[in-house]
Amino acid sequence: MRFKWTAVVVTLMLSLLPCVSAWSDGGGQGQGGNHGGHHGSNRWRWVADTRWFVPLENLLAFMSPLDLTVSVPVADQTLWWIDEYDNGSFDGHSLTVFWRRTPAGFVVSDPMMNSIDGTISDDGDVRIVFTPTGSTSGVSTVAYGKMRRVDGTWRFEMQMGTGAGLRSMHWAYMTQFRGRESAFRSVYPPISDASFDGSLRSNEWRALAGTSWNAIDAELFPQGASFTVGWFRGGYFQCEGSTSDGSSLRALASVTPEGNIYIEFSVAGASSVARRGYIEQVGPGQYEMIWREPDGGQMIGGGASG
Repeated sequence: MRFKWTAVVVTLMLSLLPCVSAWSDGGGQGQGGNHGGHHGSNRWRWVADTRWFVPLENLLAFMSPLDLTVSVPVADQTLWWIDEYDNGSFDGHSLTVFWRRTPAGFVVSDPMMNSIDGTISDDGDVRIVFTPTGSTSGVSTVAYGKMRRVDGTWRFEMQMGTGAGLRSMHWAYMTQFRGRESAFRSVYPPISDASFDGSLRSNEWRALAGTSWNAIDAELFPQGASFTVGWFRGGYFQCEGSTSDGSSLRALASVTPEGNIYIEFSVAGASSVARRGYIEQVGPGQYEMIWREPDGGQMIGGGASG
């Protein structure tokens, strides 16, 4: 998918989307996989014929070239229409729009439409394939997540990276929209500097900023690597370092409050490669990460700070 930007300043519109606040998590720490339960359950049949949006506090996303040399904050509003559900599988369609900040104001991308094909395991692990439709070109994107009981209601806690020419990384609590269909189709949230704060339950791991790591990945840097977390912002962090043979290493990651990570590595300027896993604190100022390929399998890498 290639992102197309319309060279106009966005006229801010009064949002009818409800603001989500006072969040409390009802789930435990995830383990980075999405195969912990079994499909074929009707526990989640109520998601049929529902609509979902990104709450204002979760609009922050980051866009980067494939080698991750630069990470630019953007606002990402994605709307879902879930149509049918059957024994753990659901389908529907989505619309995504990005905003970025320029000296002249906020610039909006062309809308991107995708079909949705998803699964939810009995214990709430989620996998969704987004496939471009209509005039949108590109390859399918897979998002991963967990159903979380938050503020008294269920949310899709999702993480993903998407894009062919540019990479966009986003995590969010997709929230059910209960208003009129006409309002859902026509209203975008008001975009301002506050839209880039990423303020929704996003700072649990802020102490990662400045930490140094030693890591290994069986495919990307099998002889080891070292890197430093340069910044942390709104549930995202960026890393720079080098492999044991002296090649440059860059990474961009999202981390949920429970410690689930979606991380992309670029080695020696090559296109980034995704990994998925979890992070945990093992001592004062000490952390460990373990990751696998996004769709599961054996753990193939990890690292420790210190």
